[in-house]
Amino acid sequence: MKSILCFIAVFLITGFLYAGDGQIDIAFLPYTITQSGSYIVTANLSLSTTDADGIIISVDNVTLDLNGHTLKGPGKTVGTSGSAIFVSGIRYNVTVRNGVIRDWRGDGVGLSTCRNSQFEALQCYNNGGNGITVGDTSTVTGNNCRGNGSDGIHTDMGSTISGNTCRGNSGDGIYAHFGSTVSGNTCYNNTECGIFAYTGSTVNDNTCYGNISDGIKVIANCRVSNNNCITNGSAAGDGAGIHATSTSNQIINNHCVGNDRGLDLDSANNVASGNVLQQNTVPVDAVANNQLDIFISELPYTISQPGMYRLSGTLSLATQDVNGITITAENVTLDLNGQSLIGPGKTAGTTGSGIYIGGVNRHNFTIHNGIIRDWRLDGVNASEAHNVQIEALHCYNNGDDGMSVGIQCLIKDNTCTYNGDMGIDAAGGYISGNTCSNNGGSGISGNIGSTIINNTCNFNELAGILGSFNGIVSGNTCSGNTLDGIKVYSGSTTRGNTCSDNDGDGIEVGHNCMIIENACFYNGVGTPEGAGINVTESDNSIEHNLVTHNDRGIDCNPATGNYIASNRASGNTTNYDIIGGNQQGTGDLANVSF
Repeated sequence: MKSILCFIAVFLITGFLYAGDGQIDIAFLPYTITQSGSYIVTANLSLSTTDADGIIISVDNVTLDLNGHTLKGPGKTVGTSGSAIFVSGIRYNVTVRNGVIRDWRGDGVGLSTCRNSQFEALQCYNNGGNGITVGDTSTVTGNNCRGNGSDGIHTDMGSTISGNTCRGNSGDGIYAHFGSTVSGNTCYNNTECGIFAYTGSTVNDNTCYGNISDGIKVIANCRVSNNNCITNGSAAGDGAGIHATSTSNQIINNHCVGNDRGLDLDSANNVASGNVLQQNTVPVDAVANNQLDIFISELPYTISQPGMYRLSGTLSLATQDVNGITITAENVTLDLNGQSLIGPGKTAGTTGSGIYIGGVNRHNFTIHNGIIRDWRLDGVNASEAHNVQIEALHCYNNGDDGMSVGIQCLIKDNTCTYNGDMGIDAAGGYISGNTCSNNGGSGISGNIGSTIINNTCNFNELAGILGSFNGIVSGNTCSGNTLDGIKVYSGSTTRGNTCSDNDGDGIEVGHNCMIIENACFYNGVGTPEGAGINVTESDNSIEHNLVTHNDRGIDCNPATGNYIASNRASGNTTNYDIIGGNQQGTGDLANVSF
């Protein structure tokens, strides 16, 4: 009886009812908090009056516990204003938690001028404005905001927004101002963006699904990492998984699937690295001068922006007559990352290459480090591109060439085997350290000005090496080819090669060539047409070569006007078949049979 009397006395003096734990009870709406302290809602409360706030906070240092209860307004579309919880003036250190806020004409929580505050475990839905609106340096954690007329959560600068779910809001799921951290949230089916974060924010480990606009949108100087952005922009056809509208953003290790655009970079000087982009209508839409390092995880795939691209794993394509990866941009590096590009089959369909560079006279490509096999046409088709560097590829069992490249190329340390035509077909460049065997055409074909050195070309259906004009063919090994080991036309230097057991000639040359220090043996054996060195035209210099056990050692018949000196021949059916009109060395420069 004494305690009841004391309780009544306190209420008469202060106007507050205190629960047993010292919290002040709120049992009706509207209610104004005018003193700092801890407040608790004691029951589900509603307010039918339009254009009125439910609870008004007019002081600092307030904790408001909804205690699992509901604050219900007069209706989402009733009146012109009125929030469930509203702050008057600039306030600090307010906590609101643990309850349901619904059906208010304004915001569910309308504390835009409340700073350094906390909001947790709230369900804010079907409100006319934002679900939760808070001021700067606030923490918004573990809330569920759905079906609100504007944003689900709207924060000012320097806030932390984590572990929230924002669904079906008519604005953004989460709107975070300058310098905020947005992490671990789920935002889906919002009318605008899933997350919109201003300059200097960190956005990580969120899931943004099915938003009408972008999954995640940032301005500048943001770090966006480890997010999962799925089917954003797909309904309206105008949304990206991740969209950066300005510069100096770092976008790393995100997964963007089924969006209208995977990544959209409106300005230069952004860094995008390690992102996996799948099933997007456009994988990357970026202006020039961004730093792109993109994972490719599906076929077919089109590279339309300069940058670095990598395979995320072995990829295959069963569809016929389609290229695996099509490159339509310049300045592209494609790293197969030790993985394979597998086509539908060497004889399947009529077209389709593993990698195709489209357009004429495109420049600056690097392709390296992986396997390309079972495509109907070429493993790599870069025949109209310039300045192509291809290294450490294994191109095999493709229907046409292993690789076909344009001029000014560097083709180094590749293996091209069992392709339907050429192993390597190059318009011109530096071709070194490759192994090209068992191809249906020549092992290597190098056109004007090619340097072809230190390659191994064995058991090809045509020549081991087919060189054109004004090139260098040096240090190669060519054995067991159905036609010649090496065949060059005019103006070339053929030095230090080893050609053996080819069905045709070891080396065949046209005119104005130097053939020096080559070793040719067991060529043309068993056929009437095969020489160690066969000179078909004039003005060649053939010096210091070793020819043994060929059908003919050195053949200059019927060619004339050549200089033949200091060669050694042994065991050939005919060591030297040289007619008049050619000049042979004498004395120390004489040709020798032994």
